[in-house]
Amino acid sequence: MRASTSGYRSDRMTLRYRTVTDPVAGRSARTKGGGMAFGHGERPHPGDARVPAGSANATNEELIRQGYAAFADGDLDGVRSLLAEDIVWHNGGANQLGGTYSGREQVFDLFGQLMEVTDGTFRLDVHDILANDMHGIVLVTVHAERGGRTLAMNEVHIWHIEHGEAEEFWSFAEDAAEMDDFFG
Repeated sequence: MRASTSGYRSDRMTLRYRTVTDPVAGRSARTKGGGMAFGHGERPHPGDARVPAGSANATNEELIRQGYAAFADGDLDGVRSLLAEDIVWHNGGANQLGGTYSGREQVFDLFGQLMEVTDGTFRLDVHDILANDMHGIVLVTVHAERGGRTLAMNEVHIWHIEHGEAEEFWSFAEDAAEMDDFFG
C-alpha cells in the first residue's frame, strides 16, 4: 500500500488527512486511524496524490450529469455505459428497495423494481452536482407516486468514480423513516 498525507492550509490551522492507495484493488480510502488531524502551521506534503481542480473534476461532473440525463430520458444503454461492471450500489433504507446491490445487472434489476412499485412515476430533479477527481455528490429531489400517495424528498447521492466509470454509489434520504413508509 502507498500512503500520502495532504492538507489544506489556512492562517490558523491545517486540516490534514491521509489517503492510502491499495495497488491491488486500485482504490483509495481515507485511513481510520490517520483520519482527520489538525496541526498548527503544517503544510501539505510533497507527493500529494490528489489531483487539483481542473480537467478531471470537469470530466467527472460531466460524466455524472450525462448519467442523470440518460436516466431521465430512459436511455438505459447510456446509463449502463457509465457504470462499472462490478459497481456496488448502496440504496439506503429499511424498505423493499433498500440494501446493497453488486454489479450492473443487480442495479438494473433495482431500477426495474423502482419503476414497477411507482408505476413508472419515479423521477429525480437534480439541484446541484459537485465533483472532484474521485467522487461526485449530487443533490436531488426524488419524486414518485404509489398507492395514491405522493413522495417529494431531498436526497444526497455520493459517487466513487475511477477511470471514467462509477465504481460505487450511496443514497441518503432526508427522512429515512418517511422513505421506508412510502416504499414499504
